[in-house]
Order: sequence, then structure tokens, then C-alpha cells
Amino acid sequence: MTRPVNTRDLLPMGGGLPDPHNPNPNQPGPPPEPGPITPKPPDLPPLPDFEPLPSPVVPPP
Repeated sequence: MTRPVNTRDLLPMGGGLPDPHNPNPNQPGPPPEPGPITPKPPDLPPLPDFEPLPSPVVPPP
């Protein structure tokens, strides 16, 4: 005969330790603080035209 399940033995919903920043895991927590906005890097100048390198000739073994 199996013993009845005790609710104390079950993990809370979400499984794991309670979040100290969000005491109620079923409700969304506060939004994260916005970080510093990184400036957009300047556009790189276009690459100059270049001649394609000739394919190397591999001598047969």
C-alpha cells in the first residue's frame, strides 16, 4: 500500500528556490532595469576593388 502524498514533499510550482526579486513566481516580476544604450558603430567605408588572386597550381604528387 502506497502512502498518501504529502504536499510538503512537493516542490513549489516552477520547481526550485523562490526568487527573492519575485516573491510570487506565478506573477511576472518587475521589468529589468534598462541598461546603457550602446551607440551604433559608424558605417565602415566600402572596401576598395581588388584583383582576385590566381588560384595556386598544386603539382600532382
